[in-house]
Amino acid sequence: MPAESELRETHIADSGTWGQPFSYSQLAHIVVPAQFFWELGGKGDYSCGFKPQPIAELSRRLTELGIPHRLTEQLVEIKLY
Repeated sequence: MPAESELRETHIADSGTWGQPFSYSQLAHIVVPAQFFWELGGKGDYSCGFKPQPIAELSRRLTELGIPHRLTEQLVEIKLY
């Protein structure tokens, strides 16, 4: 997910986590995994791991906002179409 500093009122900012700007109206299907794999490397250094994401909390907040979604052990899925 984009960092909070990348979120704007109508879009996700340029050059952030997603690498380019996206208008929220362009998003139709969002899948948020319970964890994702990350890696960093350069000049002989390499590190990697898994980062968990609080999808149960995300689901709770989506429910509070009345946003339909699906929660499984692996992901939160939001369909906007």
